[in-house]
Amino acid sequence: MSSEKHYTIEKAFHSDGCPTKFSRSGKTGRFTSEVPNSSAKKAMTSLCKKKRIMGRCSLYLVMREITQGSKHKEYAYKATRKLRKTPGPFGNKYESHVKRITMDELDKKCKHSYKSSGRMISKKYSPKKYSHKRTSRK
Repeated sequence: MSSEKHYTIEKAFHSDGCPTKFSRSGKTGRFTSEVPNSSAKKAMTSLCKKKRIMGRCSLYLVMREITQGSKHKEYAYKATRKLRKTPGPFGNKYESHVKRITMDELDKKCKHSYKSSGRMISKKYSPKKYSHKRTSRK
């Protein structure tokens, strides 16, 4: 029997405690690993890529186990990613760190939410390929 478990993002917060728009159910993904902290690293990497953050990225994540037959336990992490000075041996540009925190540390009050008012970035279409300008053909 395999010891790999499946996790999903239950909640995601910015470093000031404000929720991100990527923390809706069904849009968070499924991350497979043996331990929840490596799933949190994968989740942070996917959220930073989706938001197109090229440098430092810091998030609070609550991961929930979704393996069939599990107790669906929740784990809270502070995840940070920073740019390496030199790329790693496999071309890794970023260095990720995940620290386990308690659920009480997540109760920061959001003073001002800075979520953009637009919709989430779609993976389906790139903005360069499909512009909203229409050209009339005659």
